[in-house]
Amino acid sequence: MPTRGCHPKGQVVIPEEVRNEPGLNEGDRFVVIGQGDAVILKVITPTTLEEFQELLSQARAEAKRAGVKKADLKSAIAKSGATRSDDQGDPQYQRYNFALSVFLTLLTLHI
Repeated sequence: MPTRGCHPKGQVVIPEEVRNEPGLNEGDRFVVIGQGDAVILKVITPTTLEEFQELLSQARAEAKRAGVKKADLKSAIAKSGATRSDDQGDPQYQRYNFALSVFLTLLTLHI
């Protein structure tokens, strides 16, 4: 099992054999989660427009069932600091980031 150190700016080099397994490439994006003494990197896999629309439809149905109003979502998203224009203007990442913000907001509201 390869080991690595953490650079002063928090950077860690992922060994080539580990990068090759899931097919990671330069520029790939991750969600980074700290869990006790473990750090988990989850690759962000962009959804297709059809998948995004299905997820949005499900989220809307759950929100309606729970009685969540548009104002509730707008307030929760504003509190999260999420915007529709994050990360160097990459439209696909913007769409994913906004959808993730909405999804996490819905989870926070226990929908």
